[in-house]
Amino acid sequence: MEGKMAEQDSKGDACAATVMREGDFVILKTEKTARMVQLRAEHPVFVDKRKIECTDIIGRPWEQVFAMSGAKGKTNLIVVPRQDYVEHLFSATGKVFSEGQGQDNRSICDENRSQKLSREKIEQFKKDGASSVAIVQSLVENSESFQAKTGYSQEKYLKKKLKKYDCYLQTCRPTVRSLAHLYWNQSPLKVGMLRPDSLATMLAHANILSSGKYVVMDSYLGLLTAAVLERCPQNQVIQVLDYQGYQSSTRQAVQALGLGTERLLCVDYYLVERMARGEVLRDDCPEDPSKVRKVARFEKNMAALRILHARHVDGLLLNCRGEILESTVLLLQFLKLSRPFVIFSPYLEELARLYDTLKSTNCTAMLKISESWIRGYQILENRTHPEINMQGASGYVLTGIKCE
Repeated sequence: MEGKMAEQDSKGDACAATVMREGDFVILKTEKTARMVQLRAEHPVFVDKRKIECTDIIGRPWEQVFAMSGAKGKTNLIVVPRQDYVEHLFSATGKVFSEGQGQDNRSICDENRSQKLSREKIEQFKKDGASSVAIVQSLVENSESFQAKTGYSQEKYLKKKLKKYDCYLQTCRPTVRSLAHLYWNQSPLKVGMLRPDSLATMLAHANILSSGKYVVMDSYLGLLTAAVLERCPQNQVIQVLDYQGYQSSTRQAVQALGLGTERLLCVDYYLVERMARGEVLRDDCPEDPSKVRKVARFEKNMAALRILHARHVDGLLLNCRGEILESTVLLLQFLKLSRPFVIFSPYLEELARLYDTLKSTNCTAMLKISESWIRGYQILENRTHPEINMQGASGYVLTGIKCE
């Protein structure tokens, strides 16, 4: 009997993992934008100025696609089979009918008078729930210059308008990769200029082991911490908080991935500094036992300090605010011999000073400063070329191994 109940509970947990529940973090994507939200039944979210009720999403499978209809103030979500959505992505431009095309664009004058449809009429189409293909078809039929455009210009026009009037919403489960791209596209400064390829470089050089213990000093949304925590599910990760102390944003990525914080031990930097100076820290909690959260935080501080004091650390990764020289030299004391450390900074001068300091101490080997560089490409028939607009500043990575 107990075996059957346990089996039913496991099936229920597996079923719950395949659907979106209240409190889960979800990435909502449209053709124009993407944002991460936390599902709350009583709190609506806004995407592309559209108000969306979370109750329409909660209980649906992950990666579900919806068609949005109605006015911007009130949006209705209609479930769309994924196969239909994929067909729409690959065949939307072919569904728009055109009678012909011109030889060149020399006779076209852009005077903002070629479109006969008014803005009010287009907004009415959207309120009536018309699809993006139907709206673009009306734009083509009421355009005086579309037939005179070349085939290449017509294709560009259709893709631009289909993207503008697209009404599909996709719900995606957060991953380290998707969060790295999301944060970078929203604001690179929020992640300390840590580009997704630079994050991959740090994880590769750190050689994350599933059974290892790692120290991470991460001041930006917890992206680096979440990436390390995801790769070592069998052990604990120590997150050293910078001079600003604990903030809710330092764990955002960890909470978004649903990893839980049981294996994440947070410790304040000033406590590590005091321990390194040889000060004796009190083991008994000074807080009132009734304050459960403060007591739990104190216990995690002590657990992290015990691991550091025993020198049982298999790797060190840093991406923090402020001066990195002092923090790196301090935390390297707790690293095992022959273990890697990886330091990221958007400024080459800081890493150069750190490089000279570590080189002079003779306690590190294989020191190297590198800069990752990546460029996106447009892949189209007869029109494959690098993307014109890109962000070249990806920061610098210092790698090395601790030795005697």
